Amino acid sequence: MAPRGRPRKKMVGSSRMDAALDAMTQFGFEGKLVQETVNELLDVYEGAWPFIEDGSYNLLIETILAKQEDKYLNTNIVLISFTN
Repeated sequence: MAPRGRPRKKMVGSSRMDAALDAMTQFGFEGKLVQETVNELLDVYEGAWPFIEDGSYNLLIETILAKQEDKYLNTNIVLISFTN
């Protein structure tokens, strides 16, 4: 018996996380950092993607940059304390 209809195409790379990763890798952010930050924001906003997606991921970009700034400042504080 011949199969009916045509096989369904699997939609690869069509999730919201994939879209966020695509958008953020264009800015040079690492995928792991983007995923961690998106998951943190989803926890804060109780799974509401519109807050993250609003303004071309403006909140996500600001949060990632704040994390990087904190990491940079903490690294410099440790280096300063070792040199004194």
